[in-house]
Amino acid sequence: MAEVQCMLLGAAATLLVVMLIDASSTSLGHRHWVQYWSSVNPISILVALAAGATGAAIIAAQRSVLTAGVMIALAGGLVFLLKRQSLHRNGGSARASGPL
Repeated sequence: MAEVQCMLLGAAATLLVVMLIDASSTSLGHRHWVQYWSSVNPISILVALAAGATGAAIIAAQRSVLTAGVMIALAGGLVFLLKRQSLHRNGGSARASGPL
């Protein structure tokens, strides 16, 4: 539940910042995409709130799966760095010493 509250707080803070910034007064404000992405209307608020709540719910429900994925990625990165270091120590030789 805390994740959803944090996401809602972040969405509210972002909404306030966007409302305070007047994109049309800057040189970027004359570009169509800036005016589109910096506009605030009731539909965009509902979409942002729904996306934030859905994202938080997915992360909360799949935390163990996502954590396992991060650990696998970190382990793969560590193995890569260790192999690279081993090759560098051996002068770039393909025959690195040790189990790596």
